[in-house]
Amino acid sequence: MKFLTRLSIISLALVAASCASHSDDFLVKGTLRQRVPLSGAAEIVIQCYCPERHIAQQEKGDAVVLDVAGRYGSGGYHGAQDKPRRMPSQMLSFATKRDGNRAVLQSREFTFMHHALVLTRVTVLAPPGVEVRFEAIPREALYDRNVD
Repeated sequence: MKFLTRLSIISLALVAASCASHSDDFLVKGTLRQRVPLSGAAEIVIQCYCPERHIAQQEKGDAVVLDVAGRYGSGGYHGAQDKPRRMPSQMLSFATKRDGNRAVLQSREFTFMHHALVLTRVTVLAPPGVEVRFEAIPREALYDRNVD
């Protein structure tokens, strides 16, 4: 009987230690509205994984506006780590590269081991005469991805 009691206590301790090792997991969500001046661009290409994508037309303007929602988190990480309290806006913003009358907006989405940054929704508002299209990034291409 003592053996079973000791075995139960040891098992309980192992389970508690296993659960405690995941206590540093986190998930933060955030939104951002980003304004990107057209600066002569007539074509906008949005490169992102973002599973929910929308394009809408605004009446006028000299910029495209991106309404972005995303989440950043860590699951199953075995170590101490800083847990953000909120989503840093820089993570949700798009990097811009220009080539003549074309602007390419790249998300900063990535996955790496236990961590992931994914944009859950992107809505693009563009003025008339501006062509907007999405280039979807496959989820597996997010691994170790770095966009400056």
